[in-house]
Amino acid sequence: MAPLLESELFGHKKGAFTGAEQDREGLFKRADGGTLFLDEIGDLPLPMQVKLLRVLETGEVRPLGSNETEVVSVRVVAATHQMLAKKVQLGEFREDLFYRLNGGEVSLPPLAERLEDVPLLVAHFMNQLGTQYGQQKAITEPVMGALLKRPWPGQVRELRNEVARLWFLSDAVINQPDLIRKPMAQAEGSNETTSSLLLIDAERIAVERALAVASGRRDQAAKLLGISRSGLYTKLTRLGLD
Repeated sequence: MAPLLESELFGHKKGAFTGAEQDREGLFKRADGGTLFLDEIGDLPLPMQVKLLRVLETGEVRPLGSNETEVVSVRVVAATHQMLAKKVQLGEFREDLFYRLNGGEVSLPPLAERLEDVPLLVAHFMNQLGTQYGQQKAITEPVMGALLKRPWPGQVRELRNEVARLWFLSDAVINQPDLIRKPMAQAEGSNETTSSLLLIDAERIAVERALAVASGRRDQAAKLLGISRSGLYTKLTRLGLD
């Protein structure tokens, strides 16, 4: 995992590790002269934190497997859902890297505290899905109302995934509030058998719709579902759709 992450950020030379069949530029090199966005910076392993700090301080990157450095000029914007100051106290995040990154800080309140953003985000995700899959759909007020009542502990990512799920499970109009999943904490007390049946039904519908949108092409359907082709074949067999 570590070589792949280092290669992604800093690039690598041919033969630097198993599977490195040719030279490759890293994200820092490709972002030279521009901005590089690093998401979930709080999850970066400590050894990689050291290497990132070195790049930020020197403006130089060394591709994996190379003895030479390359000069880059990159503005870094980082994001995290974690409290980095607390991770610094716990020794899980380097203090020097924290202050190096924290030139300017923007704190975004949890989605539950800014529910007025939900309709705008839903419209954005719906438009993305419609553009990607060539089919625009509408969402009814009862469904939007149900989305506005949900706490969204997983923040915007959870909302995006739920909108995508509703999009796949519905026809031209998303009009069934009951399709909205409860947060995990609330779902723990539900009936396991019933939940399993609902999950299987929802999964079957999603697979069928993906196949329909892809005109029966299983490779395309797998991409729509975000799974591998072998994963789709496994689902088809398990759901009795093969």
